[in-house]
Amino acid sequence: MLWLMLLAASSVVTMPDRKHPAIGVYIDFDAMPSARSVEEMKREAGKILDSAGYLLDWRALKQNQGKESFANVVVVKFHGKCQLEYPLPGASDQEVTLASTMVDRGHVMPFSDVQCDQVRKALPYATTPDRQKAFGLALGRVVAHELYHFLADKTRHAAAGLASASHDWLELVTGTASFHEQDMAPIVRPVAAQ
Repeated sequence: MLWLMLLAASSVVTMPDRKHPAIGVYIDFDAMPSARSVEEMKREAGKILDSAGYLLDWRALKQNQGKESFANVVVVKFHGKCQLEYPLPGASDQEVTLASTMVDRGHVMPFSDVQCDQVRKALPYATTPDRQKAFGLALGRVVAHELYHFLADKTRHAAAGLASASHDWLELVTGTASFHEQDMAPIVRPVAAQ
């Protein structure tokens, strides 16, 4: 079985009857990304953490003027080529780091780095012919994992689920992803009354 290493975070999706604290997610890319993949990444990451009571408000890092108010702000930088190129990179049976989040004196900081060239290695396992969507799905799950670490302020990983340290390539591009209930406890936000 092929395995890869993830270093944590979390994400969000919206529900019309709830008020969520907004997290400003400022993103920056080394090179022009695939617009389709970026939109899918935002959708997937948002969906994953909505049940924890968060709303992700995505912005380009260049848009930051310091005038907006969010419950939290995180910066996610994407390195390498965040778009598809053919032939697709081959997957490896070695553990690879897909992303990392800065830690200072035991506290998880709001700065993450995603390695797009490593994430693209999951694409040969996608069951959909829409590789742009599959790439975005994988990116969304990686970002959600990293946001989890920040929101929970935990460097440790869970035994299973999206908060675990490693996943096989197939998990990044197929089915649905979620945090296990016990892993959600440190990040769940109370729902504000309407």
